[in-house]
Amino acid sequence: MNYKLKKFRNKWCVYWVEDGKSKRKSLKTSDHEEALRRFDDFNSAQTENSEFVSGIFKAWKKDKQNLASFETSCMIINKHLLPWFGAYRPDQITKDKCREYTAFKRKTLSDWSIRRHLGILRSALMWKDKNTLAVIELPPEGLPRDYYLSKDEFYKALDCADAYHIKLFMVLALTTAGRMTALLELTWDRVDFDKGIIKLATGEHRIKGRATIPMNTRCREALEDAFKFRTCQHVIEYGSKPIKSIKKGIKRVAERSGLEVTAHVLRHTAAVWMVQNKIPLETVSKYLGHTSTKVTYKHYAHHSPDYLSEAAQALEF
Repeated sequence: MNYKLKKFRNKWCVYWVEDGKSKRKSLKTSDHEEALRRFDDFNSAQTENSEFVSGIFKAWKKDKQNLASFETSCMIINKHLLPWFGAYRPDQITKDKCREYTAFKRKTLSDWSIRRHLGILRSALMWKDKNTLAVIELPPEGLPRDYYLSKDEFYKALDCADAYHIKLFMVLALTTAGRMTALLELTWDRVDFDKGIIKLATGEHRIKGRATIPMNTRCREALEDAFKFRTCQHVIEYGSKPIKSIKKGIKRVAERSGLEVTAHVLRHTAAVWMVQNKIPLETVSKYLGHTSTKVTYKHYAHHSPDYLSEAAQALEF
């Protein structure tokens, strides 16, 4: 729920919209400073009350800190789920509310992302009560996109990169199969030239997808070149500062090359190339940092040259 502080008839109140209707709760003061304090107390009460989703999420996070995907889950909870579901009790979460959430989030997110969001909500509520009264409806699973670049297409895209930091990102994205955020947060203290490894995780970082990756020849050459001209602690930099997002630069590459290039496509391409070269799926899973090989098998098994070949041979007659 998105709570706002507003004035009504010379008194400050908490304002929000629920089920399409405007609601308010008086803070019984006309003093702004006091209203701010009471507004903070009101928000804290919503968060602490274990009867509400916000309180359940708070307790769930304390119990699930060792999850590999903990920090990503917390980001999804804080940014997406709490503003929408936080002020509701589990019994107030219905199919209709989930459908409203799905319809709203489809403006900016894929159904895959929305399924993950609602899956986290369902997990937290069932952690609190296996017989929860909440009714969670996920959008249809659909088919995963399977677009990837050939080697010629990757070279073409790389030639269309108009800046050094974009080229460096593209090379590292393909040779490490790392996620965009992991690569943009990579610092030189986690690049070990002596051992030939890159630690995408920071210390005890638990975000999934952050594995320790060995450098191949192309990766080492790119890193050694970047190391010579470094001006800050981040591997990928621009103007001596770290970069928060590379999406605009990659979008320009896509426009110039005529190819569907994104950070995810580069990671997906890396995985497909490995599988096509008969790298065991268990190894690919570790390289990608997947928390379960089920995800790897689901998305990449069919790219193996030997996929179902033994089964086909059994049907010879």
